[in-house]
Amino acid sequence: QQQQQQQQQQQQLEQDVIDRKTLRVLELGAGMAALPSLALAVLGRYFKKWNDKLQQKQQCGDESCWMVQYPEIHVTITDGHPKAVANNVACIKRTMSQWRNVDDDDVDKNDDTMDFIQCCPLLWKRNEQGRKECQELLVKTISMLNHDDDDHGKNKNENQPPPQKNDQNDGFDLILVSDCLHFTNFHVDLAMTIGRLLRVGGVCILCQPARGASIHIFLQLIHAMNGQEEPILPLFEMDLYKHYHPGLYEKHVRLMMNEKNEHYIPDIHYPLWLELKKVGNYCEDLHGGRAMGYEN
Repeated sequence: QQQQQQQQQQQQLEQDVIDRKTLRVLELGAGMAALPSLALAVLGRYFKKWNDKLQQKQQCGDESCWMVQYPEIHVTITDGHPKAVANNVACIKRTMSQWRNVDDDDVDKNDDTMDFIQCCPLLWKRNEQGRKECQELLVKTISMLNHDDDDHGKNKNENQPPPQKNDQNDGFDLILVSDCLHFTNFHVDLAMTIGRLLRVGGVCILCQPARGASIHIFLQLIHAMNGQEEPILPLFEMDLYKHYHPGLYEKHVRLMMNEKNEHYIPDIHYPLWLELKKVGNYCEDLHGGRAMGYEN
């Protein structure tokens, strides 16, 4: 039943992605590699070529052109450590150079634009400085998107002022967090950062091993931020999955049944899938106050 529920939610999420013209992705705590972000960036380049071909067929009056148009994917990679940021910038350049060397007629060898991906330093902070840095990241991302629109001839209003502030629909559509819950003293800072940066209706996926009680401590914090005692919409809807990929779970079971295997420890090796969907507007004083009050 849980697998069926997740499949339905995944299908709805996929449809939501297709329905959007632009998918804004943010990775928090990306570390030294940011592999999920790089994979999505490359996928976005294939989507772009697909959409360009589709547009050409439509302009030629091809009535058989019924294919789905995929969203443009814009990726923002973040980490709090300067060395991680520098390494991810190098990874972006390396990945994009490999992209241009792909032996595929669909690949534009001259596609050297970096407007669809950026890497920025970002420390999770619960204080006013953290709020300002999240705001600056959103403004920078919106500016990047507007610049990309200018390059494609979508926005020719030169007198349009740069964005100064955002509402909560200007946030990211998808936030990725991998194995970042083991430091429980940063849970409040992380939760507030997600609340600030995720758009209403957006989804944050946290892929984490249990690591003792760390993931459940984080869930209790989210419950506290939601303030379930009040008859209003919560900030987040939450779902925690263990069975989310048949092949991965089968391998997990096989390793568990192997008595000779002394190296596989599910508590630190098997990732759980925690999904947060933002359904209400984030209020710094209300939700941030609840988070810090719960910690105390």
